[in-house]
Amino acid sequence: MRVHPSQAHGPFTHVAVPYGTDQEYLALVLPQVRAALASREDVLVVTGPRKLALLRDRLGRDAAAIDTGLSERWYDHPARSMTTLSDYARRREGRRVLIVGEPYWERLTAREAREWVRREVACNLALAPVNATGMCLFDRRAIPRDVFAALHRAHPYTLGPDPSAAPRRNDGYVPPEATRLAGDEKPFDEPPAWCETIAFDLPTLKRLREFVATRARRAGMPPDRVSALILCVAELAGNAVEHGGGAGRATIWRQDGAIVCEIGDGGGGLTAPFPGYFPPPEGSPRGYGLWLTRQTCDLMEIRAGQDGTRIRVHMRLR
Repeated sequence: MRVHPSQAHGPFTHVAVPYGTDQEYLALVLPQVRAALASREDVLVVTGPRKLALLRDRLGRDAAAIDTGLSERWYDHPARSMTTLSDYARRREGRRVLIVGEPYWERLTAREAREWVRREVACNLALAPVNATGMCLFDRRAIPRDVFAALHRAHPYTLGPDPSAAPRRNDGYVPPEATRLAGDEKPFDEPPAWCETIAFDLPTLKRLREFVATRARRAGMPPDRVSALILCVAELAGNAVEHGGGAGRATIWRQDGAIVCEIGDGGGGLTAPFPGYFPPPEGSPRGYGLWLTRQTCDLMEIRAGQDGTRIRVHMRLR
């Protein structure tokens, strides 16, 4: 039995699938994959190599009918992974798609895990028009309890523990507009004492780019990543000049094998939900800055208030 598409979020149906053993994983996933194949839906399964092997073995000849991918490649970045999965579904020319996916939660820092939870929340809006069911696998043995609880709240549907039942509406679901992630209400920690800072406005944006490039190269960042960091900083600084009062301040430092660059302005603060997770409408000549930055850097954090906006981009040295 398959779940009906959610009326609250368009055709996209977002399902949490918690499990605790290999047997439970197979019992929950196999019936959904087989039902999708029987309905002539396209199926994509993205998880680790061992679990892919388990699934292929149980599917037998039907394994040739599904697309597969490894988590380390498909889930290497929160925003980019959402774009990749959306593109996969949109290329199916209107056919219903089942996507079964599992990031490597156990490898994430607390900051990274929070951004992946934010991505799961944003999926409910960003993927709403996509004709797909997204089954998100969560291994209870590998995910911290607080992260697991946040993930549960991010999904309108849940599957389990009865493998013979269809996904059901999740009573604990919190809509994106009402979601508040732990830590978002707190201001950033102050930059370290050894950080470097430069003020900028429209005439000095070129000097800002040179300032960032010099310090990134000095830290040992390879040229391609220096270029990516400069692109991010230029987009954010341009937004600050245009929307944040005409000027701003950039602060840069090295932390945990990455370059962190903060762009601050004195504007009224961002009010859009999940800034940078949604590309502008097709054909729009504007509005790409935050989306492009989130797609390019390794991590983007935002704190916004009436006294202005502070955005931090993290770019690993390697």
